Order: sequence, then structure tokens, then C-alpha cells
Amino acid sequence: MKKPGLMTMTMFLRIYFKFQGDHDEEELVEGYEEMLDLVQASGFKSVDVTSWEVALLGLERVRKMLDDHGLSAGSFIAFGEYARMDAEGFDARVAQGKKDADTAAALGTDVFMLVPQAQEGIGQYAPETIRARMAQHWKPIVEYAKGKNLHVVVEDTPDLRLHFCKAADVMDVLNRVEGLELVYDTANMTLVGEDPLEYLKIFQGRIGYVHLKDYRPAPAGSVLAEYAQDGTKMSTAPMGIGMIHIREIVEALKNSGYDGGMTMEFIVDDDGDFPSSLKRTYDFIEC
Repeated sequence: MKKPGLMTMTMFLRIYFKFQGDHDEEELVEGYEEMLDLVQASGFKSVDVTSWEVALLGLERVRKMLDDHGLSAGSFIAFGEYARMDAEGFDARVAQGKKDADTAAALGTDVFMLVPQAQEGIGQYAPETIRARMAQHWKPIVEYAKGKNLHVVVEDTPDLRLHFCKAADVMDVLNRVEGLELVYDTANMTLVGEDPLEYLKIFQGRIGYVHLKDYRPAPAGSVLAEYAQDGTKMSTAPMGIGMIHIREIVEALKNSGYDGGMTMEFIVDDDGDFPSSLKRTYDFIEC
């Protein structure tokens, strides 16, 4: 099984939100450079790249900055409102998905992650209708991306408005879209009361990538958080601090024969010390 890479989304969002306020491109580039400096110093060799990064910095600049830091792209994460019902925008959303597949290939990763986002008014649609619509969007994108030798993956998303978190609901979509695989996230299913290890057993042989994420009730002031079915506000926890038995899950993945890629979802320790938090995260699986 490959050594985990790092998901830097929480680090990048700090840079992103600052840029949205001051629109200073030079500071954006400097902030991204500093982020990659920290990742490189901690020992990680790969990071997940999002479509937000590529949109702001440009594909060639992202590629060069990764190369300059000796980092590879573990996966490419692309966002889209794939549950939209309007016929007028369908072709454009599919075309964007295919363009995102091209970006994944250009970054040199073989893992292309599609992330559905819930649009305004999604609550008016039945869960089955939402999942069917996502599958309609994803079929042509997956067919195109498979031609580029990409693993096309989707996650059991923590946005419960999409009704795409329970194992049965995720399996329903995977069975509708030939070639689509699961990003097994170690925490998301707990939002709907399902067990990570049982989830792993259900999807054995259908997993194309792994997100190692710890979880806890969201501390006061948390910006990035999800709501569980029971109303509890949850957020990513520093690795090993939360409620998810990460090492036990990693051992179960090994025993299942999984030999694909994985990434550790990073959030800084409560003391705010990024270098030590990153190094502690890097060392966690080896301990």
C-alpha cells in the first residue's frame, strides 16, 4: 500500500479567503509557495490538488511549483453541481467534467475525484432523483476519463442534502455508472450513524482512493464543519485526536488487499503550530 500523501485543502483555503479579500496575486503565489515549503519540510511526497487551485494559479504554475518542491499530485479534486436538473446546462457540466479529467491527466495523477455540490433549492427533490441525476452527469465523464487511464472516484459526501453518504445510497450510484469507484473516507459515514469498518467491508474491491480523516464535534468558531443526522456539528480533527480509529482502519485496508493511494486530511493542531502539526501527521501512521 502506498505511503499516504497530504490533503492541503484547509491550508489552501486560508490563502484563498485572503485572496478573495485583497485580490493580491503576488501574495497568493507567495502563500502557496509557503504552503508547499511546509509540506515538503514535513516529509510528504504528494498532495491532492483541487480545481480551485488550478483556477486561481493556472495549471502550468501549479505543475511547476509542485515539481520545484519535489511533490507529485496524489489526486485531482474537481467540484460541480452534478445534481442540477436543468437540461440547458447539462452539456456544459459534462464538458467541464471532461476538461477536469484532462487537467488530472496533465498533473500526472491517475486519480480524478468528482465532488458533487448541493445547489440552492436541492431540498425540493427526492433523494432517488438526486442520485439518478448525478449518475446521468457522471456516466459520460467517467467514460471519457477512463480513456485516459484515470481512476474516477466519488466520496461518500458529508453534505447530507445530497443523500449520498449511507453505504446503500453510494452503492446505488456506483452500480449505475460503470467504472466509477469510491473514495473511502474514514469519517463521513459516521454522520449517518454507519461504522467505518463495516463500510470498508461493503465496498471491498470498489475502492479507488482513500481519505484518512479524523473527526470530532466542531470546536467553537469552526468554519469548516458538517452536520450529522442528529444535528451534531462535526469537523475534521487533528490526526489521532478525534473519534476515528485511523490505525485500525489502515490495518484493515492492508488486510483487505487494498494497494491504492491514500491521503491524510490535514488540519492544524489546536496550538496552531503548522510545522509540528504537519510532522506529527506525517509520523502518525508509522507510529
